[in-house]
Amino acid sequence: MDEQHVPDVALAMVWVSVGWDRWDGSKGPWPDPERTASWYSLGGRALARRDDVTALMWLTRSVRNRHPGACFRLALVKLRADDDQTAHQWLIRAKAFGHGDALRILTEARACLVDGTFGSAAEERLLDALGDVPEDPAFAAEVALLFARTL
Repeated sequence: MDEQHVPDVALAMVWVSVGWDRWDGSKGPWPDPERTASWYSLGGRALARRDDVTALMWLTRSVRNRHPGACFRLALVKLRADDDQTAHQWLIRAKAFGHGDALRILTEARACLVDGTFGSAAEERLLDALGDVPEDPAFAAEVALLFARTL
C-alpha cells in the first residue's frame, strides 16, 4: 500500500473521531482528490489530538492541491503557535478558495476593527458570525476565538 494513500476503513475511523465537514470527501475539484481528501482528514485527526506538527505535515500536502479546508486548518495550526500573521494569510487563502467560515471570520474581524470591538466582545461576534452550522464544525470555533485574540 502506498504510504500516502489511506484505506477507506482508516478514513472512516478519522471521520468518526473528528466529524464530517463540508470539505471532507474525495470528490473535490482539486487534483488527485482521493489523496488530497486523505491528507486533509489525517491533518484533522492530528489537530483533534493537538499534534500540530503532524497536522502541519498532512495539511501542507493537501493545501498544495488548493484544498480550502486545509488552508483553514493551517490557520489554526499557526494560531496555536502564536504566528498570527501567517494564520491571517492562511485564512485569506482559505477565503479565496471558497471557505465560508474563513469569509465570515475575516469579514467580522474587519468590522470589529472598524468599530473598535476587542476582547471577549470580539470573540463573541466572531463566534456568532459562524452561524448555526459552520463548514468546519470541529475547528471553526477555535479558529474564531484564537483569531479574535489577534485583533
